[in-house]
Amino acid sequence: MLKVLTGSLLAGALSAALMTTAYAQSEWKLGTVGAPGSGLMKMGEMVAAGMTKAGGDKFSVRIQSISNEQEMVQQVVRGRIEVGVTSGQGIGATAPDASVLAFPFLWDSNEQRDYVMEKNVKPILAEILAQKGLQLLAIGDAGYYGVFCQFDCTDVTSLKEVKVRVSPTPAARLFWSQVGANPVQLPLSELWPGLEQNLVRAADIPLPFYVTTPAQKSAPHFVNTNHFHAAWVYFMNKRLYDGLTDEQRQAVADDLPTSKELVAVYAEDIAAARKKHEELGGSFHELSEEQNAAWRGSIADKVPELLAGMGPDAQRLYDAIQAGKAEFAKTGG
Repeated sequence: MLKVLTGSLLAGALSAALMTTAYAQSEWKLGTVGAPGSGLMKMGEMVAAGMTKAGGDKFSVRIQSISNEQEMVQQVVRGRIEVGVTSGQGIGATAPDASVLAFPFLWDSNEQRDYVMEKNVKPILAEILAQKGLQLLAIGDAGYYGVFCQFDCTDVTSLKEVKVRVSPTPAARLFWSQVGANPVQLPLSELWPGLEQNLVRAADIPLPFYVTTPAQKSAPHFVNTNHFHAAWVYFMNKRLYDGLTDEQRQAVADDLPTSKELVAVYAEDIAAARKKHEELGGSFHELSEEQNAAWRGSIADKVPELLAGMGPDAQRLYDAIQAGKAEFAKTGG
């Protein structure tokens, strides 16, 4: 009887140990606004796979769709979800100085942008996010913003006094004030019904994201203004990151996709997005040199005023970008 009982106890202990091992792995969530099948989702899946590999038997990462960027960032700060990704505009509500990355007409070429992002932006952006309780992981590319409207708004003057959805960042306010539109702040999740109900008549997001949303039908005119670049910033809760071992942090760094790999994924989406938009009956409008100059207006002259109303890290980040652009020019780029 004693042998049977001892055997049962051993079996129970072994079962408990196996259950403990099975449940030891934590499941982390990566919040994203990316639609299934989109380049944004593909990049998110790459990051989730890399972090899951790094986690071994300790943690895995799965995608969680969250339609409100600003709320998703706050959920990561509070530790309700572990990992997130958003644009420079999306991060701006939590870390306003980081929204320098979303300044209008900031870059002269993709090559210049990639060079400066890697060498000059990353270290300062990491410090800015750390102050807000976030750990920078990687920077991808969500393309350039275009303006989409319920009508042909290629001529910038057609938007004067028109109600337009504007992101809650200084750069967005600067751009739309230059246009002369009537700005309306709405969370991204409320934009789609806002267009359908004519609460707003225009807004701006990158083309590949746009074609996955209801806006493709309710506002079918897409103008290729390329006024904001959407750096696609991956981050995680800093307390959680700091609680990882040195080996785990190194594994995360080693197994994350590189910025170059992430940028390449999204680049494939752009041509496909334009084709899809036109197949669905939408209009894609390119700008002439004259029209492009009208959209740019005097924005460059107003950047010092914009920076003066932001924190010291905004100026530091902007200066680093300008220094990086000068360095890139010396390479013959």
